[in-house]
Amino acid sequence: MSQIDLHIHTRESDGTDTPEQLISNARELGLDFLSITDHNVISAYDRLRHSKELRAFSGRIITGVEFCATFGSLLVEILGYGFDLSQMQKYIDLRFHPQEMEQKEKEIFALIKEELQKRGFKLDPDLEYVAPFATEAFEKELWKYPENLKRFPEELVKYPEMLYRYMNDPHCVLYMFDSYFPPCGEVVAAIQEAGGLAFLAHPFTYLVTDHRKMVEEISAESALDGLEVFYALHAPENINLLLDIARRHGLYVSGGSDYHGKNKPHIRLGAGLGDLSVPEDLINLWADKIKSVS
Repeated sequence: MSQIDLHIHTRESDGTDTPEQLISNARELGLDFLSITDHNVISAYDRLRHSKELRAFSGRIITGVEFCATFGSLLVEILGYGFDLSQMQKYIDLRFHPQEMEQKEKEIFALIKEELQKRGFKLDPDLEYVAPFATEAFEKELWKYPENLKRFPEELVKYPEMLYRYMNDPHCVLYMFDSYFPPCGEVVAAIQEAGGLAFLAHPFTYLVTDHRKMVEEISAESALDGLEVFYALHAPENINLLLDIARRHGLYVSGGSDYHGKNKPHIRLGAGLGDLSVPEDLINLWADKIKSVS
């Protein structure tokens, strides 16, 4: 049985491993099939192109990315696989330009900091922005003080990395800002136009009451190719529901750990929380149709 991880981040976005370290670690762990899916960038593949780590890796690698997108007022992520790098980069330059995004995230950071102080949350008044997202610094700072955590939803206390999602949700008491990312349909179309396939990332991490309805609406309106079903934070009942949706609507299935290195120490490369297993037969239904990096 192949070891598969198709949701991985490096320090090119918000992970801590370099792309070279990531591939070396994957080789040591015996991963057979992977994709680096950094947030809104694909620069890891340029770094790996002539690296000794890539030459030494005997498994399969496909191009990947995780784009932020909006569906109505909901912030979602779309995983793209198997696209042409040069064509995908043109879209990134147009809609996810690093300098423009950093400026927007810094503005959101300042807004959040001011609002948190107004609401009486405890934090360092000299706290500074940490790339790449506005909430990165707050994910560590706010958790230092028990009095802050008493005001958070239970799931957020457990998973600080969901802070951006909670602060972007108009229905949440922590709501502070609106998303500026492109519409989901546009992002999906850009991936497909670059020769790739588009998957809705980790559907059960979104703050909705009816996940089936949300997934089916996004799938229909955005012309998704598939769903990320096997994911570190998906419970067995979540996986079964997503598999049912995929079967009913002819969608492909993907899976991965969402590894971030030391930024998410509880998530292990290739293993998630320890029990991640991505079925090879379901991945082969679509992976054989796209090109590999190695």
